[in-house]
Amino acid sequence: MRLVVAAVAVLLALLACGEDEPRSASDVEAAIHEYLSERTDLRVDQMRVRADRIRYDGDRAVASVSIMASDDPKAIMKMMYELARESDGWRVVPPESAVPPATAPVEGEGLPPGHPPTVGLPPGHPPTAPQGGGLPPGHPPISGEER
Repeated sequence: MRLVVAAVAVLLALLACGEDEPRSASDVEAAIHEYLSERTDLRVDQMRVRADRIRYDGDRAVASVSIMASDDPKAIMKMMYELARESDGWRVVPPESAVPPATAPVEGEGLPPGHPPTVGLPPGHPPTAPQGGGLPPGHPPISGEER
């Protein structure tokens, strides 16, 4: 009987301790650095990534990080990343498209010539195409037009 109780106690202790893999801020930082290095518009060789806070939930994590310029300690940007643990380590979960395709404005519609693309506007961004075909009531005339 003692042997059974001891075996159960050891089993419970192992289950209470355990995840398959220890949690490491450096692993999360490396995953974010790898994710950023896939971008062509960033010089990740001139950046440092530091995880300020990580909230783990099983095989998922949310990390609040500081991204600093190597040559300017005052140049700091705070970002949040969602990560998923895979068999070979942590990976950043890419954010979903900010504007669903059904509501995205038609490229170039209602925009001045040379305007940058509008695909991927953040949630809550006002429409870029005119709504309702005109100016709001009481709006002053534009370009010498009289109302």
